[in-house]
Amino acid sequence: MKKLIWPCKRLFNSNALARVSLLFIVNSCQPHPDGLNGGELALSGTQPLSPPYAPREHTDSQEFLLLTSPSGEQIATVAKPNCANKDAAIALSLNLLTQYGEFPLKFDIKRDALKLEVQGTRLALANGRLDIATLQKDLCENKSPVTVDPAFSENLKKLVKEITSDCESIEPINNGFQCKLPLSNLASAKSALLDIQANMIRRWGRQPYLLTRRVAIAKNLADTLASAQVAHKLQVFCKIIENSLPTELPLVMTSKKWQTSTCQASDIDQAALSANFGLAKAVAELKFMSHLFEQTSALGTLSLHRIDFKAPPEDLLISLIPTPDVISSLVDTTDKVWSQDTSLCWHPLFSEDASMFRLAKQMSLSMKSSAVTCEQPHGPSDGTDPYFTDSITTETEFVVTNGKSKTLRLPRGTYTYAIRPLPENPEMWDDAAQSIPKAEGTISWEPKKSRPFITTW
Repeated sequence: MKKLIWPCKRLFNSNALARVSLLFIVNSCQPHPDGLNGGELALSGTQPLSPPYAPREHTDSQEFLLLTSPSGEQIATVAKPNCANKDAAIALSLNLLTQYGEFPLKFDIKRDALKLEVQGTRLALANGRLDIATLQKDLCENKSPVTVDPAFSENLKKLVKEITSDCESIEPINNGFQCKLPLSNLASAKSALLDIQANMIRRWGRQPYLLTRRVAIAKNLADTLASAQVAHKLQVFCKIIENSLPTELPLVMTSKKWQTSTCQASDIDQAALSANFGLAKAVAELKFMSHLFEQTSALGTLSLHRIDFKAPPEDLLISLIPTPDVISSLVDTTDKVWSQDTSLCWHPLFSEDASMFRLAKQMSLSMKSSAVTCEQPHGPSDGTDPYFTDSITTETEFVVTNGKSKTLRLPRGTYTYAIRPLPENPEMWDDAAQSIPKAEGTISWEPKKSRPFITTW
């Protein structure tokens, strides 16, 4: 019969025992190898305790060794492997320092495969680079620190870079690597924004407010970074960010990490670098949204014409709300331009929020190496996120007079409408949307020029 021993620090010699349940005792005490000793408790039985109350098997504490580069920097910590098994995996841990935080990377390396975990996200890569046979031999000889050869250090650096392509370079630092962001071309960014703005004015006929607002904010940032007084101009720009609604900002600028790094950094060079990164991502989003708008929206007119209405023309407030089929149609379109092979698994900035990460992934704001596989793939949106619809829809609340029409450009699909009368005093029109609708219904916005009529209310 196997005997389990718990030291309970003389708990059993006190009167408190009567008030302590056996469940608490079993769950609180730890096994003692020496049996009954000075007030300790020995429990025995023919049946093992069921989890979660069964004691853990005793294991020796894990031994960790330092890994250094040929130049002497400590680049990782390695757990000593099972030296009796040549195929045993090597557990290697290091830190990735970025503009937006420091992140522990945990590698599980085998001869032919490599697993990685970062912030709870698991990734897989084929290991055709790291020679772990030599590393295992050095680790089993209890060398500490273990100095790897230049090829191992360089290949480990390349593997870290493949997690996200936004690192222009990876440099060794104490117990890890540092990701250095690229510096995008300001002239190119400003030219792209001017092209988007010109296209919106000349070709679209109707411009979505939120998209127009985001273009203006991105242009402001481009002018700020091109200014001779970057520090002062950046302070002004950050006030604009602070006083804007999140929906008015490009996705990257809604990130708390980005705002902190750009607007609260003590080093103006680091702040400008973060701002430059945000500008590049904002331009990428605006290009994507412009393409999505042109692919999915249609120009048309919505008319109010009540045939039996004999009184003088009446001004009415019309509110349109896209139904889920409009949202899912936009998501389907984004999925067509979303490359599964290069879609993100993790990102030091966009992984701040699950919704932000999914949108960044769908808009291809950043890529990963095709050699990286997401073991926890983030699928397409479930079709309920209104971000795309809100971004590219033009007017959805407006005033129309009976017998007149309103020109709109909307994503294709079905919309519900609500008609509300307007007060005689125009100063009270702002509150009209809170009144009870006079009529409700649906309209269909078709791919070709739509001309839906509302004839009853």
